[in-house]
Amino acid sequence: MASPVGVIHYEFYKNSPDLETKLESVRDEIQCVVSKNGPILPGKAQFPDVADYADGVDTMDFLTTLKN
Repeated sequence: MASPVGVIHYEFYKNSPDLETKLESVRDEIQCVVSKNGPILPGKAQFPDVADYADGVDTMDFLTTLKN
């Protein structure tokens, strides 16, 4: 599923349940979903909020719990 730089994968779907099933089946392979209906709006994928964590991991929490 990895794309070369400057390439976007896209698919057409018939209805929302079909789309949700497809997204669930590739959950571990996708970085984010951008849609005019959310959860990430077009143009906002590279502008995360403070509470948005890469791969769902709070990096600062992880770093502060490391032991020497």
